[in-house]
Amino acid sequence: MKQFLSLLFITFFTTYATDMPSEPFIVSTGNAEINIKPDLANISFRLQITEEESEEAMEKFGLRSEDIKIFLTKYQIPGQDITASELNKEAIRNYNKSKLSSSSAHQIAAYRFSRSYTVTLKKLEIYPEFMSDLLKLNNVYSSRSTFNSSKREELEKQLMKDAMSSARNKARTMAEIAGASIKGVYAISDTGLNDLGARFILSQYPHPMHEDFSFNDKAGFARASSASARLKNSIEIPKTLKITAKINAIFSLLN
Repeated sequence: MKQFLSLLFITFFTTYATDMPSEPFIVSTGNAEINIKPDLANISFRLQITEEESEEAMEKFGLRSEDIKIFLTKYQIPGQDITASELNKEAIRNYNKSKLSSSSAHQIAAYRFSRSYTVTLKKLEIYPEFMSDLLKLNNVYSSRSTFNSSKREELEKQLMKDAMSSARNKARTMAEIAGASIKGVYAISDTGLNDLGARFILSQYPHPMHEDFSFNDKAGFARASSASARLKNSIEIPKTLKITAKINAIFSLLN
């Protein structure tokens, strides 16, 4: 038993120590951010029809689907910028607690047909009008918009480089204060350093790529003459899109 415990301790210690640097090291975090003007919008919504009879629900769903096609054609949205899910059908049942022992306890009350859509809008200047018309369509639910940049991939690469440069500069400064210099990178991550990082300050890792939208809170609108115009005026496009990056790194040192 003692031999087993000794072997277990040695194995644990070896495993714990193998991911530790064999020389002095320093932990550093670098951040970078950029504010840009968005030029894309991803708009998701769901078409949903619920009727007591399946055939009636299916017929109504077909009509509303045609309305959506006409709507998207009006705004000249190309097919490659439209994603639609499979048609989903489900039965809506009544749950009657007093009839648990009978076949009517879960009787079908209605049928629901639904389909989700995602549209990429590349002409952001038409976004307010597009959303205003979308919200007027019957049986459209759960609309949601996110904004992005067509240059995002290029920007994220540069942000990662800037964040790494920031981490290196911080590490170099701390090393100089301690009378040492940086030898090289031992570990680097854009999400965290797993258990190793948790032992050395980096116990919480925010998402490496983060974005915030900034709206113009000083914008003023003249009072619109109709409900439709007021709806359109209430739909804003973010003025800026902030993208941030974070790098966690461990640098080995030279004394």
